Amino acid sequence: MSLMLPEKFQHILRIVGTNIDGKRKVMFAMTAIKGVGRRYANIVLKNADVNLDKRAGECSEEEFLIFDALFLIVTLLVIEKAINTVSTQNIQASVAWINHENRYNLENWLIFTITNY
Repeated sequence: MSLMLPEKFQHILRIVGTNIDGKRKVMFAMTAIKGVGRRYANIVLKNADVNLDKRAGECSEEEFLIFDALFLIVTLLVIEKAINTVSTQNIQASVAWINHENRYNLENWLIFTITNY
């Protein structure tokens, strides 16, 4: 970590109801969220085009809103699949909603992960 902190550095962040340490790298900081491991955090952050070398406290408000939305939507889809109420059509509709500007390339890994769960 550099000696100079950015002007808008946040030491504690709140994502999905969890306090995140802003001094840790983004991928490792996300593992503080219950049920999120390094692999899951890595996939979501790469799909959100976030630099993995960045500290969590250096991320912008928009990036954290994106993280919040991605973690919640994917978690809800996995829960729906676990109770057998999700259909492929629901998954594709949710992916289309996330991908509304075709910014995040979630479709392939998301559908594969949920349908093979």
